[in-house]
Amino acid sequence: MVYNCRQTFDIISRDVELPEKCKSKNCVTEGFLRFRYEFITENNETMTVEYNLIAGDDEDVPFGICAVMRDSRQKIIDRKYVHKKFSTLSECVIKMRMLAKDAVLPSILEYIL
Repeated sequence: MVYNCRQTFDIISRDVELPEKCKSKNCVTEGFLRFRYEFITENNETMTVEYNLIAGDDEDVPFGICAVMRDSRQKIIDRKYVHKKFSTLSECVIKMRMLAKDAVLPSILEYIL
């Protein structure tokens, strides 16, 4: 049961300095658009699911979606990524809006897209 459905748009720009000895793997530039919804479980716990834009470096299909579900203590319960699925930003935004509106859980994200 969804009791609260809000759209949130954030623009995030931040420089992070890593130590010279630090090497990263699978580094992805993550987004500036977020859609989220909240629901209450059968145990009366509030859960939050959010969908974030992933912007990659592919020229043809640079956009994807990251879905994260958190419990009321902000602990991540589930997380799924779908990379290289959308050619335009508007396609990705429309899909994220639909996923949040229809209360789609992260666990089935890869089967829908």
